[in-house]
Amino acid sequence: MLALDCGHGHATREARLLAYFRHMSENDLPTPVPALPAMTRVSFITSDEAQPAMTLALPIQAVRSNQLFKLAAGVVLTEELIDQLRRRQVNCFAIEIEDTRSIEDIAKRLIDSQEQIQAQFSLLDPAQGVALDLYSSLMEYRLCFN
Repeated sequence: MLALDCGHGHATREARLLAYFRHMSENDLPTPVPALPAMTRVSFITSDEAQPAMTLALPIQAVRSNQLFKLAAGVVLTEELIDQLRRRQVNCFAIEIEDTRSIEDIAKRLIDSQEQIQAQFSLLDPAQGVALDLYSSLMEYRLCFN
């Protein structure tokens, strides 16, 4: 193929790509794109539902008898930590769980949630500040925890 030049001394994009791939050997192929990490989502559970090896999705701060108890997001729960949470009366917290849903399922769920919220707010005046704030908060919650 001689039509590598577009007339101005520059090879066309297609011609350059064709030449590049012709000269590549199998060992020179680009490395494959790494797989995406597993997706996770946030779930709220009670301290009675907690199990060792669960990972906190959000930090915990509890004050009891003037003592501050803090756990950072990402901490992996142990039996001892779960017992401490119960003793300090931390009854609910957020954990990370693996999200095995497909992108299509997640999108459908978000669209369904948005339609439900819009139906509930359809009777309210959208110019009303409190209604708009509540609507925005609900939509944000659904986007984060759906």
